[in-house]
Amino acid sequence: MTAYALQRAVFDFLRARENGQSTEGFSERPDLDDPEKDALKSCDIGALASLGVHRVLLSGFARENGIMRETLRDHLRAGATTTRKVDVPWRK
Repeated sequence: MTAYALQRAVFDFLRARENGQSTEGFSERPDLDDPEKDALKSCDIGALASLGVHRVLLSGFARENGIMRETLRDHLRAGATTTRKVDVPWRK
């Protein structure tokens, strides 16, 4: 499980939609584990955010799956319990 593999899956999904290609089976990549696959299949924006997918990719993924901008924050808050924090020296 890596954040890169998951972000790459979301990017490939968006690129396929942009080019009018089929997106069937995009979540069945061998480099993703089961929770990541489940989050992709169910379009769980909160879970994808907590797994490390960048918000720009999440915004496009949400729009392509029918989630409007007005409700995107609610979806992101649902997965906000396990967000990663970056440890930087000036915050101490």
